[in-house]
Amino acid sequence: MIGKILKINILSLLALPFLLLATLSELLARALEKLPLIVRMICISIITLTIADTLRNNTGLDASLEVVILISVCAVIILIAIWVLSVFSSLLNVIWHCIIVLFNKIYDISYRLFLSLNEACETDYSLLTMNRSHILFSVFCICYTLLHGIDWLIIHLLWLSHALSIVAGISFAALVLQEASNRMVNDCGLTLSAYLQSGDTASVLYESILLLSVILPVVIILLSLGREWHDWAIELRMDSMSYDEYVDSIQDSEVSFLDNIEEPDEEALEMQEILNDHTETIDRLCDEIEDTLTLKNDTLLRNRWNEYLCDLYELIDEIENVYHNEIPHKEFKAMLYRVRRLELQRNDLFDQMDEILALAENPAFQSSFFNGCNSRTQLDKRYRELCKIYHPDAATGDQELFIEMQQEYKELKGQFTD
Repeated sequence: MIGKILKINILSLLALPFLLLATLSELLARALEKLPLIVRMICISIITLTIADTLRNNTGLDASLEVVILISVCAVIILIAIWVLSVFSSLLNVIWHCIIVLFNKIYDISYRLFLSLNEACETDYSLLTMNRSHILFSVFCICYTLLHGIDWLIIHLLWLSHALSIVAGISFAALVLQEASNRMVNDCGLTLSAYLQSGDTASVLYESILLLSVILPVVIILLSLGREWHDWAIELRMDSMSYDEYVDSIQDSEVSFLDNIEEPDEEALEMQEILNDHTETIDRLCDEIEDTLTLKNDTLLRNRWNEYLCDLYELIDEIENVYHNEIPHKEFKAMLYRVRRLELQRNDLFDQMDEILALAENPAFQSSFFNGCNSRTQLDKRYRELCKIYHPDAATGDQELFIEMQQEYKELKGQFTD
């Protein structure tokens, strides 16, 4: 028994870095999804601050004319910056999506390793706690308990991320306003509220632009990231009762191109056909997923299914609400990477379901004591380990469980051939 406890604690310590790496990589991947918004907000803020400060300090123009020039120049520079970004958007999109795919792959690998180690811990832990106190063994297996506590904490922090982002945005705005007020007191002897009511329209407008150019971009970025991470928490916490609403909404949709002069190219037509195939078969895929999860409640499969379903729903919902299912060819071209991602996600789901179904054919799949044993060698090794735990002469022995374990061993050993 002591050996089992040590093994559980060691495997839990090994699993913890993979859990943290998986969480960090997915957080970064989802933050990168918002990269265009973040870049635009930062560019707008920097350009506005730079031009405003230059005009304020280096022109001898009348204050009201200065403000007019400030706003005009800012608008022109921002439009030029957006145009430049759009020109290089194709190259940037390729690099950006490659990085996102890399982080998603890191997440898949590290999370799968975490689940494998965690499953090994759960198997041994369930054997130790069978007809015994869970509270006592949770103290002995402190690393295992800590691992599950951290997993629970991560999910709940993600769930609160939207609310936390609102609090962070308000706090940042209050901090900036407080700093601006202190600066006004030092420079003019007036608080910020008194300065805004001073009657100097040009100066008040100038200060307001400066404050907004600092506050708004940061608040928008925080709210966007908080919303994205909260959506991930919804995927992690989604249960089977939530699937019907998504599936019913998706399967009634059929995407077509708006009739216009521009003819869609072959790639767009292929992606349209693939997307419609996703919507038409979503109910069958849902049934297959639920049947597979009935065989084995695989956390990684459930999370991948939740993510795929949410991404498909989001894309279809956008096409329905904005374009009423008749989307212009040019607009659909900008969504092709999302369709490709959906196809990759669905293929991953099929591959993982095949793995689980293959595992379900293992004779020990339904066994309480020998689940996970894939050969006669592993079966015999597990049997020897369990004898040390449950033999009536052992300190932790239990005759009833020992007899039940022996019966399962006798039934299974003839079904394995090495």
